[in-house]
Amino acid sequence: MKALMVGAKIMVNTIKFLFFGVVMLFCGNSMGQSVNPPLLGEPLVGKICPNYVFKNVVFYSKRQASLNDFRGKWLIIEFWDKHCSACIGHFPDANATQKEFRDSLQILMIAPDDAENENLPLYRNYHDRLHLEMPAVFDSALFSICNVDLLPHVVIIDPTGVVRAITNGVNSKKIHQLLAGENPVFNGTSYKDGKQGKDKFRYNGAVPFLISGNGGVDTNFLFRSLLTHWVPGNPSRAYDEITPEDIIDQGPYKQQSRYEGLGLSLRFLYEAAYTGKTYGMDMNDSLYGKVWYTPLLEVKDSSFFVADYATGKNVYCYSLVVPSSRATKDRMMQIMQNELKSCFGYEVLFERRMMPYWRVIAFEGTGEKLRSKGGPCQRTETKPWQEIVFKNTSIWDFIKEVNDYSGIGSILHEPLLDETNIADNIDITVDWFKNDFNSVKEALNKNGLDLIPGKKEMKVLVIKDAHY
Repeated sequence: MKALMVGAKIMVNTIKFLFFGVVMLFCGNSMGQSVNPPLLGEPLVGKICPNYVFKNVVFYSKRQASLNDFRGKWLIIEFWDKHCSACIGHFPDANATQKEFRDSLQILMIAPDDAENENLPLYRNYHDRLHLEMPAVFDSALFSICNVDLLPHVVIIDPTGVVRAITNGVNSKKIHQLLAGENPVFNGTSYKDGKQGKDKFRYNGAVPFLISGNGGVDTNFLFRSLLTHWVPGNPSRAYDEITPEDIIDQGPYKQQSRYEGLGLSLRFLYEAAYTGKTYGMDMNDSLYGKVWYTPLLEVKDSSFFVADYATGKNVYCYSLVVPSSRATKDRMMQIMQNELKSCFGYEVLFERRMMPYWRVIAFEGTGEKLRSKGGPCQRTETKPWQEIVFKNTSIWDFIKEVNDYSGIGSILHEPLLDETNIADNIDITVDWFKNDFNSVKEALNKNGLDLIPGKKEMKVLVIKDAHY
């Protein structure tokens, strides 16, 4: 009798186990679980990519597909998320690439199936408005399986299924090279386990570059100006501007000021030396709209100003350390100017020239129409990266958003200035798409505003060949 009871108990437990397994089988997708086992492995350059199964596929002929379904074409997998501005802003370029190479290449967009359920509707909105041709997958587990850390993260797979590159971006030129059988060099990307060689290129921001383990031997100096080639894998960082307030506060380097730019192009080095700004004028700068964004090149050979971060060619590191008692912004800039003159020999001067810019203007009566009804200053995205409601916002803060979404600053590299003559705070709702200029212009027009090109006189930093 006891044996029968034990046997019955085992049978009940077995039935429970089988029932639970069946439930999980039929409910797994709705619970956000990946159909890929974690031990499947991550993509490795030079190896056949694991045959991942993609669930929740949209804008494709099937709701579920595997990597092998894309064999025969180049496959570019782009990982993205609603929090990645660069990813969202890249949608138009990715779509142009897909259209250009549709016969030989497929781009697949992968995003997390987030708990807020915002990535899918966000992508649907962009897909419908920009007529995107890339299918998309929503599977959070793939980010872990593929060891993705920072975004953008791109995996390039050839028609035979071999991983050819893992990078943070790809452009049309490099795709042309791949299709021609060449082997272009790609920038590295970020992995959770530090595959970029972070141990090899450790950097401690509390001490100067090449000091105390940052690539050199510690010395007791009062002044140092150091210019080196940048090596892929080294950190890439810089202060936004030259300022004597950057006091070193560690060890023997106390009471010293510095400027440090690592991974900078020659253009950025000259900007820092002559304007005090490393990355050009931003919209919060007092010189914005008065000094042109970036230096103009009037040289016979401009190739030295083309930075290749994949190989490190024409990319530099500069470190300046001076005693705090003698540090002023002008003196530090003068030292840097002298060093660049000695090393590269270019003539550099400021000139006043008529330069293009973009104007935000208001139609008659717009100021009254948009005048805020009061309340707290708020910015609410009712549709992520698309529909935004601004309440009691200054016209200048709103124009900064116009600059960000239109691509005028980041893509056209031209200043955007307020010529609306609106003094009061505004309430405004816009429906636009990042880096889609036409959608931004349409959204402004609906609210009585417009974007139009113009020209005005500005100071311009001009770099010329030396005449000896």
